[in-house]
Amino acid sequence: MEKEQIQYFVNKVSEFIDLYDKPIKRKWILSFPKYPMTILQFYVFRIFICFSFCLKLEAYLRFASLKYTVVSKPNFNLAPKGKLPFIERNGEILDFHYHWINDQIEFDPDSNLVSDEKAIALATKRLLEDHLYFIIMKQRWLTKDGYNFTKTCFKDIPWYCRSCILSKIKKNVQNTLHLQGLGRFSDDELYELANEDIKCLSSLLGESEYVFGTQEPTSLDIYIFSFIASIIQLPYDYPLKTLVMNKRNLVNHCKRIGHLYFQEYDWDFE
Repeated sequence: MEKEQIQYFVNKVSEFIDLYDKPIKRKWILSFPKYPMTILQFYVFRIFICFSFCLKLEAYLRFASLKYTVVSKPNFNLAPKGKLPFIERNGEILDFHYHWINDQIEFDPDSNLVSDEKAIALATKRLLEDHLYFIIMKQRWLTKDGYNFTKTCFKDIPWYCRSCILSKIKKNVQNTLHLQGLGRFSDDELYELANEDIKCLSSLLGESEYVFGTQEPTSLDIYIFSFIASIIQLPYDYPLKTLVMNKRNLVNHCKRIGHLYFQEYDWDFE
């Protein structure tokens, strides 16, 4: 989809609903230092928690104890790579969020990890962002149940342009997945690939509260939480969700991180 089409879609949605994040609980506001910044992201109908990358950025900011404001009427022309989310601070546009956050406040959640653990963490992040993410995308847009739910997220868009917008996004996702490669696999093949990914994450976590057995979360814990939460928080059953729900250590890990950093949401799901 072209930037102009996406921008038109965002503008139309914003005319019909309030697209600003609900206030963070007072305890969060009081505990965060004054470090004003704005996250521009896709926060449609308050289900950002279903979008892995948006959830990941917010989780990381809370992990670093940084105060921020969420705005969901972004100008896509400002997005460095034409994608959301990105950060704006004092007129500066940032997309390498995590390096910038770490550099600005000398924040290093992985300082206690040895080199081998850091290598494993990086490889696992690539598994999440460059493999599992695309399986999630196919499920959301190119399966019957997934698309039926996805359409409900756009229900307040005017009827006269809703179908056109949805079909353009769906076609764009289909083309992206085909070029990436995973769109060429059957549903059964993708299920097996997803099963391998989930088993890998579960084995890596083991019986520890956090990956690598640390006392506090590392950056990899935030990444895993963001993708697992985006899978199991959807309000319907589907094969990928079942795979995750059968790994109780991943479910408990998700709840643990959720209760730590997103206390305004319900994490007592089963």
